[in-house]
Amino acid sequence: MNDPETLVHALNQALTQVQPRYVLVIVTERQGSESKVVHAEWREFAEALALYDGARRIQHNDGEDKA
Repeated sequence: MNDPETLVHALNQALTQVQPRYVLVIVTERQGSESKVVHAEWREFAEALALYDGARRIQHNDGEDKA
């Protein structure tokens, strides 16, 4: 069990088993130096991950447009 590949495989198996089915998605709005929650809801993990990825891509693209 000291083989690094075996340990990585075992860790990946353990992480797969503990992946949440639902997560709480919280949307905030920033006004100056303050933030406030404008929306919160439970979503399935895969759907929430897709929303997060889409938001990060939009944020990244907006940053490129301003450069």
